[in-house]
Amino acid sequence: MTFYIESEYKMSQVTEKQGDFLRNYNGENKFILSLKAQFLRNATLTDRQVSYLGTFIKNMENKPGSKTVSIEETPSVEMEESPLFSLEELEESASNPKKKATPVLDNIEETLRNIAAQVVADTMKQADSRANAILARAEKLAATNSKVMHVKLGNLEVKKLTHEAHPQLAEIITAMEIGKQRDKMLWLVGPTGSGKTTLAKQISEAKGLNFGHVSYSMGASETWLTGRQSPVGYISAPFVELYKNGGVFLGDEQDSADSNLMVFLNAALGNGFFTNPQTGEELKMHKDFYYIAAANTFGSGANSQYTGRSRLDKATLDRFFFVSIDYNEKLEAMLCPDSKLLKVLHKARKKLVERNAEQIISTRSISFAYGAISAGFPKEKAFHLAFAESWPKGLAEEIGLFSKESSEEIPF
Repeated sequence: MTFYIESEYKMSQVTEKQGDFLRNYNGENKFILSLKAQFLRNATLTDRQVSYLGTFIKNMENKPGSKTVSIEETPSVEMEESPLFSLEELEESASNPKKKATPVLDNIEETLRNIAAQVVADTMKQADSRANAILARAEKLAATNSKVMHVKLGNLEVKKLTHEAHPQLAEIITAMEIGKQRDKMLWLVGPTGSGKTTLAKQISEAKGLNFGHVSYSMGASETWLTGRQSPVGYISAPFVELYKNGGVFLGDEQDSADSNLMVFLNAALGNGFFTNPQTGEELKMHKDFYYIAAANTFGSGANSQYTGRSRLDKATLDRFFFVSIDYNEKLEAMLCPDSKLLKVLHKARKKLVERNAEQIISTRSISFAYGAISAGFPKEKAFHLAFAESWPKGLAEEIGLFSKESSEEIPF
């Protein structure tokens, strides 16, 4: 019979003989006692521990008259050093509590670390569960109040939207069809959290097409669009698949894209075809492919609110027609049915705009704040969680979100 105990690195084998020895051992060797405790609770033994145990038993057996049951009966046994420490080190550390790193203390420290890690994991799990409950409540509320919108444009098949349609949806789809005939693509401009991505998804849903997207950043290469080669072969990208098969592709943060990537994109959109440099395949743009750009600016460069934005060249900007997207207050009323709370947040947002402040209160933030309050958070704490924690000190009070006294109670 062989006992298998899982090691951190690989399976370590404790033979039946070694297992019997550990069960019956009643000596005073601290390390062997620690191994016994681990073995009896089915804890992990490493290869080195098992190797040392085998050496210990072998030396016990080699002593004439040894009973192999108690180390105190054979105090003069000479043993080989373990790969980790010597017997002298064990005896010294056992008699000197201040000496660090005895096997027993190591095991205790490891156990405490494992317990601490488990406590942290459990705490994070509870926090995630609470956050998910808040978001689920907000989504359920939105779904309960959602309507079905029918969209039909020319020969376009009637499609259904399962959520409240953006008020500009129909006219934007119409403009996209006009732009497609004139080599113009849609560029959505609006503040962070105003629903640009949601609107792009609704466009794909209304047209019955697949949806894909990428969020650009400085330094992004064209492989974000073309796919890339890997040790296992070519890995495609959503842009490639939708470009050749049809679909709606969103280029988010378009005003943050690298200029070299924009050169490639302009050619692909303008010519109606491109040769994939990763595969050599020539791809033709599908008749039902729609590219949508989304950004916080019109591509004219950084401003006080969005400092990490690039100035795009005229050739790139001429490829698009622009539609401004503001916060959808009708959608916000669905996500936050507390009219008094919504009025306070809208008033605060207006004051931020009047002050030309960098801070914003987005639709996402409003939804989160309402969800947090519904889950039992005090209003002030909910505001801090949703948006105000990163704001300059005193700003929330200045725009009337809450009093100075209440804000000082927030421990975040």
